[in-house]
Amino acid sequence: TLVNAFSHDKPHYPPKMIFVNQRMEENTRLLGDLLGKQGGYFYMCGLAVAVPGIDKALKGAMVAESVCTKQGEDAWIAEMKESGRYSQESY
Repeated sequence: TLVNAFSHDKPHYPPKMIFVNQRMEENTRLLGDLLGKQGGYFYMCGLAVAVPGIDKALKGAMVAESVCTKQGEDAWIAEMKESGRYSQESY
């Protein structure tokens, strides 16, 4: 499954820029299924300023899809990173 988020491409720019975290927030069911239920992998490569928004959207999707609780979201993402299922390359 491929979901595009081209922040500076027409017809979205201008006036509206679309970012990856926004697309993630729109697709919580897909993320919950692929990452939470099927044991998928998540690769993030991009600007370091995007990391907080990406992590927030990822945690929000897991909570929304009952993969983890709000209280357990930090532990869930830490386990994803420790197990190698979340790879992050930011600059």
